[in-house]
Amino acid sequence: MTHARRLAFLALVCLGACSGSGSSVRQDATEQQQAAPHANQRMQFRLSGTLRANDGSAVDGDVNDPHAPLRPNDSPASAQPIATPITLGGYAGLARAGSHGALHGRGDVSDFYRVHLKAGQAVSLEVAEPEAADLDLYLWNAAGDRLHDASTDTGAHETVRASESGTQLLEVAAYQGASNYLLVVGHDPIPEIQSGLQLSADFIPGE
Repeated sequence: MTHARRLAFLALVCLGACSGSGSSVRQDATEQQQAAPHANQRMQFRLSGTLRANDGSAVDGDVNDPHAPLRPNDSPASAQPIATPITLGGYAGLARAGSHGALHGRGDVSDFYRVHLKAGQAVSLEVAEPEAADLDLYLWNAAGDRLHDASTDTGAHETVRASESGTQLLEVAAYQGASNYLLVVGHDPIPEIQSGLQLSADFIPGE
């Protein structure tokens, strides 16, 4: 092969290699452009299902949330049945007290709960906003006409204790203001939840 032919052959090889490389670069660029819109898109998911309270928890039938179902439990006749032990979230308040909501205008002075208690079982009330409300706790017989115990402290905690076994009524009553609350039934109260003004507490003359 002459020197001229060799040069011509090498030129053809280089031309083919460069052409192939250019084609590969253009292909990579095209693939990147096609992938770019997908990289910028946000992945979206849709979830469906039902939320359920855990066993041992419940919610007051009439709370201040305008989107919650309204099941009044304002009297012994409409007392809300609950199991025990249980932890229940609720709301009580005077009319036009507290934040605006479903019960702000008419108030929710009392919430009654029907529960079966054993003698000695404790019921504790924790007031979420004690600086804005004074809620009290009462324990009645099943008919709601005989008071077994009451806790009327002005702080964040109230406690009553069943003196006998059987079906009884619990009443959370708003004395002042409005607040959410937590009612704990059937568990021994921790020391800081013991209230001071309790009907069943031992009475010492002069104190």
